[in-house]
Order: sequence, then C-alpha cells, then structure tokens
Amino acid sequence: WQKKENYLEFFSLQEETSKLICLIPELSYMTGLTDEMRSDFKVMKDIAVHTRVTPNQRQAALHQFINNINSNSEAKQMLADWGVSVQSGIVAVGGRLLPSEKLLMKNKSFYTSPEADWGRNITQDAVISAVHLNNWLVIVSKRDGSKANDFITMMKKVCPSMGINISEPVRFILRDDRTESYLRALRDNVNQQVQVVVIIFPTSRDDRYSAVKKLCCIDMPVPSQVINARTISNHQKLRSVTQKVALQINCKLGGELWALEIPIHKRTMVCGIDVYHDMSRGGRSVLGFVSSLNQSFTRWFSRPAFQQSGQELIDCLKLAFLGALRKYYEVCTLFSI
Repeated sequence: WQKKENYLEFFSLQEETSKLICLIPELSYMTGLTDEMRSDFKVMKDIAVHTRVTPNQRQAALHQFINNINSNSEAKQMLADWGVSVQSGIVAVGGRLLPSEKLLMKNKSFYTSPEADWGRNITQDAVISAVHLNNWLVIVSKRDGSKANDFITMMKKVCPSMGINISEPVRFILRDDRTESYLRALRDNVNQQVQVVVIIFPTSRDDRYSAVKKLCCIDMPVPSQVINARTISNHQKLRSVTQKVALQINCKLGGELWALEIPIHKRTMVCGIDVYHDMSRGGRSVLGFVSSLNQSFTRWFSRPAFQQSGQELIDCLKLAFLGALRKYYEVCTLFSI
C-alpha cells in the first residue's frame, strides 16, 4: 500500500488548497455505460429489466420492503425508538381514468387503446395529407448496401397502404464511413429537386450526426432522415421500423398524419412557447414559438429566436404572434376556412 502507483489519484482544488484522495484499484469499479455497451442490444435489454420497472413491480417491491421491516424485531424497535411505525400495505388513492381519444384518419376513425398505442392502426389507413416521394436520395456506406436495399424495398411495400406514392430513389454508395465522405456526397448530389435525403449510418456517432444535420439544416437546407443501420438490420422488425420512418418523412415534408376530435370553436388558434437553455456551453438561449393554422390542428406555423443566456421571459413575443396571425389569415383566405 506504500507504492504510489497502486493508487488512483484524484485532485480537487478548493480555493488555494489541494486535497489528495487515494482509492484502492482492487476495490474500485467503473460506473456508467460505454458507447460499445450502449450499442449492444442484449446488454441494454438486460439493463432495462432493472431500470424500466412496471408499476406492478414497484408495488410488489414496496410490499416486500414493508414486510421485511415489520417482520424484523430490531428494525421495528429502532423505528419505535424514534416514534415511527410503518403501516402494512400501501395507501390507495382514487384517480380519474380519462376516456380513450378518437383519432381521425383520411377514410376512417378509431379509438386508442388503454395503453395509448395506435402504431398498428395508423398503418391500416391512408394519412390525412400525403406528400408523395418522387425525388429522394439515399446515402449509405458500401458495407450497409444490402440493408439499404431491404429498406427501400420495404418502403415501396408499406407506403402505398398509407396513401403515399413512392418512386425509386437515387442511391449513392460510399466507399467508407468517414464523416467527410457523407458531407461530400450531400454537397455533390443535393439540388432543388431533392425532396428528402435518407442517410444510413453504420454506427451511432454524435459528431457525424451533428455535422450532417448542420449541413442539411443550415448550409444546404433540405429535409433529412438519419437511420442507424442496426435499426434496419432485423428483418422481423423491418416492416414496423420502415412504417415509422415513412410517417416521419411525410411529417417533415409537410404532410398530416392524423387528427383528434378537439371540442373547441373552429376559429381557434393554439400557441405554444418554450425556451431551451444550453447552460453547459454558456451559449444564448433559443426560443421556439408555434401556432396552429387550421381547425383540425394538423398544420403549424413556427418561429425560432435567440435570447440572452438563461433568459426565460420572451422579448420577441409580439413579433412572433403577429407573424402567426398573418400566416393564419393567409391560410384561412387560401382555403376559405
């Protein structure tokens, strides 16, 4: 224990003094998850058993905990010395069960399940407003070329049932998966006619994702859909995954998926405001303002704005609201709402 190299040394500076903390390596364990562990489906599935506990499991654990206390004389005596006792059982509180919502599709409607899951239903009818894919681009590395082919084939199968016509995409196969290769392919192939770009990454990397999204959102504005190759590698789940991707793309292109029966006046505009604070980098806060444009609340106007770092109150609310009113009037006049 006298050898310095047998210890992990941590220094914490407090004003002008430093403090040395020595930990024994054999008694220390790494915490957190590595990128390799996060990308391993089996590992994450095993972890989810302990982190995603159902309400029934939580209740059973509490019952067991209470029984352990009440059946242990030492624990009961310790609590009794403090004037505390643990009641056997859990207090029941009455709650309100909201009725299922009615979702409206293009040709039919249905009520959601008690679990509020309508993923299967929305693929059995056409979306309210479809944007047909006539000119789209798929960029993928050579190693994932077969997965891209399976995805495109499945897109052609599932899109027509949702009312979305789809044409053969332009495919660009990369020789490697370097970030610069993806950026170069986007710069060389994106033009005014491209509706959406689908980019398939072999692995999940934040730097590559950020670089591609910056190019597609700022430098060369074009709707983009990034897919991790692992999510389309399972043939048993490929259909459901492709359906969700198709719906996301339709939304990004301005389509309308479904609507709700909202019992308020038809001539109503709903507004939403939120502010994002990036305190870790000390950058300026970003305001997001949205407002509805039709009576089914399926089309929206949006406007972002920058504010001072940490500022919550909105300076540009008047400008954003005036822009929303002008757009609402424009849509009402165009469609004679």
